[in-house]
Amino acid sequence: MRPMRIAAAAILAFVATAAAPGARAERLEAWAVVGLRAGDPSGALRDEVADLRGALLLELSARGGGTVLDEEASRLRLGIAGDLRVAREALEAAELYYFQLDLAAARANLERALDALAWGSGIPDAWEKTRDARMLLAMVHLASDAPERRERALRQLEAVVRVDSDWTPAASAWPDEILALHDEARARLAAGGTGNLTVRCVRGCGGGTVFVDGRPLGAPDAPLALPAGRYRVVLADRAERPDRTSLAREVDVVAGQDVVFAIDLEAEGRLRLEEGPVVLAASDERRWRDAASLVARRAATEFTLVLLEAAPEAGRRAWLLDATGAIRADLSVDAAAEAPLRELARRALAAKPAPAAPEAIVAALLAPPAERDSNTAASAATEAAPAPAERPIAWQAAKWGAAGGAVLAAALGLGLHVDAADRDATLRSRLGSWNGVVPTSNAARAVRSEADAIAAEANWGTGLLVGAGFLAATAATLFLLEPEAPAPAVQW
Repeated sequence: MRPMRIAAAAILAFVATAAAPGARAERLEAWAVVGLRAGDPSGALRDEVADLRGALLLELSARGGGTVLDEEASRLRLGIAGDLRVAREALEAAELYYFQLDLAAARANLERALDALAWGSGIPDAWEKTRDARMLLAMVHLASDAPERRERALRQLEAVVRVDSDWTPAASAWPDEILALHDEARARLAAGGTGNLTVRCVRGCGGGTVFVDGRPLGAPDAPLALPAGRYRVVLADRAERPDRTSLAREVDVVAGQDVVFAIDLEAEGRLRLEEGPVVLAASDERRWRDAASLVARRAATEFTLVLLEAAPEAGRRAWLLDATGAIRADLSVDAAAEAPLRELARRALAAKPAPAAPEAIVAALLAPPAERDSNTAASAATEAAPAPAERPIAWQAAKWGAAGGAVLAAALGLGLHVDAADRDATLRSRLGSWNGVVPTSNAARAVRSEADAIAAEANWGTGLLVGAGFLAATAATLFLLEPEAPAPAVQW
């Protein structure tokens, strides 16, 4: 799947750059799209959230790049427990790539799995999957030819030991080098000393559990002895399948010192959510603003676009929030607009400010609720300036962009076909070495996943070749019909 995503992103980025030669490349940023409603759950808002997510992703691609959380990732961050499908599939793919000695692909899949697992506090088996992913990533680092490979592997093992010091890897399941390195990680952390971390629960967690780096470690108000370092802390109302979790906090533990902070779980975990994801809140402005602010802080992306429920004849309205939960723009599109959700995405990108500095985000997350509410209310009074009219795109940029896109699409299409053929040959060779009998159930799942990925990659290659033909025909038409005066030809 990785080559397909790269191919699609490359095509979009190339064409967008060719169509707007003066545009500056922006830093890759992450967005979340969520709905907010109070009325009857007809499902219309959920579908509109999906459409707005797609429109925003297309606009980001046209402007040089950016990411939008998909529905599963959004639900996980907002507190709707999932089954960690993305993490599971990435782990299975990583195992297969490791067996094939494709270390770069194995590492990419393991990092993808760990990113998803970071939001899985309270989901059964989340910590075990996290531990397995870090152990395998340590093996991948050791097998590489990077000069710092041993230190990178050691850091992964330290991440396991510091929250799970009683666990010892089985000698029958791991190579001797990993076992020795695990012992070294344990000794190095012990030499650095420990500090105490205490999470006090203000409201809403009678039987609460403190998760540290994804592992349940204890109850609120009980000091937790941890090696010095930085940790990700989440408070849940119970250990297994929690109904509510707090915002995640990055906490530094210093040897010989006590770190104590309080969490109001009733305030931080009060979201009512359904598929989409869509948030339910009472239909008054204050409640909606509070819910939107909490959504943005839980999403932990640079920006969050909250689509508000409205009657079709009223047009579309959305709030643009930054990572601190402040509403930075109130956007609206008339019902008569040709593509209101696409226009809403354009206006959101035109209105977005510079992302908040990390220290401002941390300060906002740790601020008392009353102070956060006053900051949010003040920022909500700021209306977005009308989106500036987009500059017409010249005919010359269009024709050369189409021509270049055709060449790039053809090259990528051929490359995907060649890569798919190579992967298929490798997979067949691996199966041949097993004499047609897959040794483990994990390997069987990985083989099936790889076979599906190969078929999908070949299909994408075919699609890119077809797209290359279309772009070539478009470029030829533009060259033949070029007017004397420049005229707009392409609009994203």
